[in-house]
Amino acid sequence: ICVASAFIFMVPILVLCRSLAFLWDKRIYSKCGSLNLTYLIRVIVITIEDITILALPMQMLWKLQVATKKKKKIGAIFISSISLGICLVYGVRLKYVLRLNQDNIMASIRMFVILGTMEPMLGIICACLPVLSAICTQGFQRAVLRSVQSEP
Repeated sequence: ICVASAFIFMVPILVLCRSLAFLWDKRIYSKCGSLNLTYLIRVIVITIEDITILALPMQMLWKLQVATKKKKKIGAIFISSISLGICLVYGVRLKYVLRLNQDNIMASIRMFVILGTMEPMLGIICACLPVLSAICTQGFQRAVLRSVQSEP
C-alpha cells in the first residue's frame, strides 16, 4: 500500500503544471493546479499509513507471552513505537506543507524535503535495532572475555 501510494502521488506532481519546468522557472507561462493541496493530501495519506503501521502489531505485542524475559517484550514495543516518531515528523511536515509558496517553490520546499527524508531514516533505524541488540551483547561478551584472558 505504501509503495502504491508513492507511485500514485508521483503522477499528480508530474502533471500538476502543463509545463513541468514551470515549477522551478517562473518565466515560462504555464497553468498549474494547487501544489499545496497535492502535498497536503499526500502528507495526510502518509500519516494515516504510518499510524496504521504503528497500530497493527501493538495488540499482538501486548498479548505476547515471552517466558524468558520481559525485556524482550518491552524492546519489541519500543521498536514498534519508533513509528510514533515518524508520525510526529509528518505532523511537523504538515506545518511546512501549509506554508508552501507556489511562486517560489524551490525556496519554500527545503524543510518539507528535509523532514521527508527522516521517515526512511527512522524506518532503517527501526529495522536495525533488533540486530543491534544482539551485536552489542556479543561484542560486550567478547570484550569481557578478552580482558579476563589477558589478565595474568
